[in-house]
Amino acid sequence: MDKMTEAKVQKIDSEVSPFIETIDKIEIKSQDDFDMAGKKIVEFKQYEKVVKEGKESITKPLNEALRNTRSLFKPLEDKITQAKTTLLRKVNDYKREQDRIAAEQTAKLEAKIEKGTIKRPETIMKNMDKIQNVQMASSGLSEATTKVVEFDLEAISPEYLKELIYRPKVFDALGVEIRKDALGNKAQGVEPRAEKGVTVEEVKVVR
Repeated sequence: MDKMTEAKVQKIDSEVSPFIETIDKIEIKSQDDFDMAGKKIVEFKQYEKVVKEGKESITKPLNEALRNTRSLFKPLEDKITQAKTTLLRKVNDYKREQDRIAAEQTAKLEAKIEKGTIKRPETIMKNMDKIQNVQMASSGLSEATTKVVEFDLEAISPEYLKELIYRPKVFDALGVEIRKDALGNKAQGVEPRAEKGVTVEEVKVVR
């Protein structure tokens, strides 16, 4: 953090901290205390605005510079990604086709050996040498196997689905969607309930 930024943060801290310290001392035991606490809650808007404006005075220029830099490099990143994807597709297409041909030739050779058409070991070896396999080492590439998972929700067991739903990340994500649907009267079997609490009337803060 540079000295100018640090000084700005310290200035905001010196403005906000005294107010925060008064909050810790508040005890609500009467209507007067309650009213005073309500006024303090309203005052939070002012200090939240101070902190937000101070933060954004630093982060907005940085975010703008970051966006500009990303936009400068985005076309180059897209070009290199597309070029790499195209070449990988060509390499994989060639490898798959050569593997298919080699497997076909191997199957034919094995059939001949089984039938006794080819018996002599040297003849078998010569035929094996004719089968061309793609040599990975000389290209600097390595073979990788990617597992593709396709699933049908109807075929998944209820026990597994239940266990999946209660995983923290899944449960939290579902909770967000269910609450949104419930508030829009779209969630079947879920009704929003009214819960009374204390809030702050919106007031325009002018500094």
